[in-house]
Amino acid sequence: MAATVILKNRHSLQGLNLNNLIKNIRDGKPLSVEEMASFQEGKSLADLSIQELTTAFSDNLLSEETLEDVLKKSGRPVNLYNCRLAIHEAICFANEFGQPKVLHYRDF
Repeated sequence: MAATVILKNRHSLQGLNLNNLIKNIRDGKPLSVEEMASFQEGKSLADLSIQELTTAFSDNLLSEETLEDVLKKSGRPVNLYNCRLAIHEAICFANEFGQPKVLHYRDF
């Protein structure tokens, strides 16, 4: 069994164009909850309610968009499975494209 994907430290959706994320959610293949990414090691998305997922999306991914907005734009209804799928895709997207900005000494 493959290791669970975890949100990398300091990675987020802040400042990113979310069009490709929305496309990934819209075209997402069905996954079991065990295959989905997570915010922290040992904490599964299966343990969270829709309200907790919504809060975690905003708090951990620092997106200007809400989870509901992202789901609406992707054409998926707001339900528990789609919230989990959207967060899985968002974590994978943030890990790939949402690396922290590097500050250089000359910037000070």
